[in-house]
Amino acid sequence: MKKIAIVSYDVMPLPPVKGGAVENLIHFLVENNEVEKKAELTVFSVYDPDALKESKNYKNTEFVHIHKREKMSAITSFTNRVFKKLRFGAAFQVHPFLIDVTKVINQRDFDYVLVENRAEYVPYLRKKVKSKILLHMHNDYLCKSYHLADPCLKGCDQVFAVSNYIKDRILTIDPKAKHVEVLRNVVDVERFMQVTPEERNRIRDGFNIQSTDVVFAYFGRITPSKGVRELVQAFLQLTKRHSNVKLLVVGAKWFGVNTENAFMQELRELSQEVEDKIIFTGYVDYNSIAQQYACADVVVVPSVGGEASPLVLLEAMAAGKAQIVSDSGGIPESVDDSCAIEVPRGDGFVDGLAAAMDRLTSDRALLESMGQSGKNRSHMYDNKQYLNSLLQLLEE
Repeated sequence: MKKIAIVSYDVMPLPPVKGGAVENLIHFLVENNEVEKKAELTVFSVYDPDALKESKNYKNTEFVHIHKREKMSAITSFTNRVFKKLRFGAAFQVHPFLIDVTKVINQRDFDYVLVENRAEYVPYLRKKVKSKILLHMHNDYLCKSYHLADPCLKGCDQVFAVSNYIKDRILTIDPKAKHVEVLRNVVDVERFMQVTPEERNRIRDGFNIQSTDVVFAYFGRITPSKGVRELVQAFLQLTKRHSNVKLLVVGAKWFGVNTENAFMQELRELSQEVEDKIIFTGYVDYNSIAQQYACADVVVVPSVGGEASPLVLLEAMAAGKAQIVSDSGGIPESVDDSCAIEVPRGDGFVDGLAAAMDRLTSDRALLESMGQSGKNRSHMYDNKQYLNSLLQLLEE
């Protein structure tokens, strides 16, 4: 049985009591192992009292919670940014959390150390531990332009990317690298399928949404790269053609944070003329997110920046929702035209979003058939096979 240390980052705790996309994916590995006990897992996480309490419920996974050294972390975060700007090598990178994690790792006998999305940890670990090092990349910063690109890629025994798009980005460092594979994202499919019509109606009533309204929804961080501005602009066009439409914007600028920034204020000002039709929920706890999906009719993923492989695509499919998506990064790999309308980015992006929204508002049969197709497709991304997929890659 493989002994695997999973190393997260010193921001979001595990178990994922505060949410986080990467953290929830790690948690799927833990949950799989609770059922099947196919590996000896040790998860390293930043300390959080609620996470520590929750970790006591797991029998087949050990959680090691590391207290964050706040003063040292602040200093080293600043120096690391300076070194990055000056393009200094890995020897100058210092991570207090990682130093403390490594001390514990070296007291054990792990077969693998799996680093989740922190490529900068690899050079240090390569020098300090004897275990095989695995890197799981969930975004696209590990590429040729990254200042630690070579030592990160060469320091890994295997690299896993969440999509072919991310794999191709990594291979810009060395197109001949043979140790880069795809480990696709997964979701708890059953969770999103089990919301009852009564729960859907309760949420809609709470938002004053009528039974005849077509609800478009955005889920995620409220940042410019996610295309929320463009979505609001497209929705403004839609309201000139249809009166029975609503836009639900579910999320905040960061996980668990509801303070508003200048971009959120800009969105509210942009929405003023139809403010009765646009609902900004703020941050919603992940435990309640399935009910928010049920409230919607169409999920829009309008990213204008590079996307790795958004979980929202898989969640929307499992919830049986038609989708409108951009052509960003790995998005087209997860959906097809039976369940999503793809809108190319560029000069006509806002108009394209508006046209797609108009099409689904006008054709209820199409909207429902796309939702059903997505639900059928979602079984490809069921979380129950996640640990098996990882272990299979380790055997190849």
